[in-house]
Amino acid sequence: MTTYTEQLRKLLEGLYLRTIEKSINWTYDESSDSCESRLGDGYVQVVGETDDAGDYYSFIKLLNYNKQVIDSIYGGSYGLKDHKPSNTGHPDYWKLIVDLKQAAERSALGADKVIETMLLRLNSDNLKLDDDEVPF
Repeated sequence: MTTYTEQLRKLLEGLYLRTIEKSINWTYDESSDSCESRLGDGYVQVVGETDDAGDYYSFIKLLNYNKQVIDSIYGGSYGLKDHKPSNTGHPDYWKLIVDLKQAAERSALGADKVIETMLLRLNSDNLKLDDDEVPF
């Protein structure tokens, strides 16, 4: 039987891997510093917040079809702090969620496409990045 923690582990790792593969469509809401995607019968939000001490962190909100929050997941929720992500190379779920937030935001804002067009404009194929050729 799959425990809730195992389901969350699969969900978080799947979200991250599918985001970096560019197979999830994210939208960004600047007013809430969150990215959202519709998945299955609900929605997932990756949210960034600053706590009272001024520390910034990311967490996940799961929403039902009516966009009611059904759960909030932090890197230590539901025993996640006792596990290491197995498929992403992250040291813990706190770091995975931070990286997921950054990847989702880049995806939602089209950062990869913008950078690609900038590199095309610079004719980057002719730019050499070989460290041996740097004179200093």
